[in-house]
Amino acid sequence: MSELANDVLWQAAIGFARVSGCLLMLPGLSSVRVPHQVRMIFALVLTIAILPFITPHISLVESPTGWPLVRLLLSETVTGALLGIGARYYVLAVSFMMNAASSAVGISAQLAPSVMENDVEPALASLVSSATLAALFALDFHHGAIRALANSFTLMPAGEPLDVRVISENLVTYLSDCFLAVFSLASPFLAYALLANMLVAFINKLIPVLPLYFVAGPAVLLGALLLIYILMPSIISLAAQGYFEMAF
Repeated sequence: MSELANDVLWQAAIGFARVSGCLLMLPGLSSVRVPHQVRMIFALVLTIAILPFITPHISLVESPTGWPLVRLLLSETVTGALLGIGARYYVLAVSFMMNAASSAVGISAQLAPSVMENDVEPALASLVSSATLAALFALDFHHGAIRALANSFTLMPAGEPLDVRVISENLVTYLSDCFLAVFSLASPFLAYALLANMLVAFINKLIPVLPLYFVAGPAVLLGALLLIYILMPSIISLAAQGYFEMAF
């Protein structure tokens, strides 16, 4: 009985290391808005839930001691983090591109709390990031993450060394695809800012005595707000759909 209990605890430790690593990176659950105690309890509950499915793969790993044990647990934590880092990078790419859009249309001075980190960002970036994250959870993105965790023990067995070269290549490709995908979200604002500033410069060239700067600023900002009002549903929908079309 004692040997069986030791085996169960050993398998749970490996599963917990990978689950906790994933939750450290997974957007939403890794937010600073979620207390550490809640994340710890969720990681324990999730480990217990998937333990029957991953036990056949973990049971093949011998229980080491000392430094090999620490190295194995660290390796499992890194593997779990790699499973969650793709989704985190996508949400950060959305936030980054909305930051660029806010600066382009002149609304970057209006700040709001970030949904991911303990800092502030432009209100447009905070709004789109929060809405995108809510849409992902509404579309069962967290269920896919749990399935990926359970299946990862088949694709990346515990105890086997990670192929750093393949992981690095996949990560670079995924980051490139992320920014290409989210560029379409900010492209209407970037195009509007370019056209509006070109129009303002053209009018100012024709009528140099007109203090166009004091008139153009509020007008460009009003147009940007109308653009946000019209395009916001499409932006959130495209941001959520874009994540599920990506693969890391």
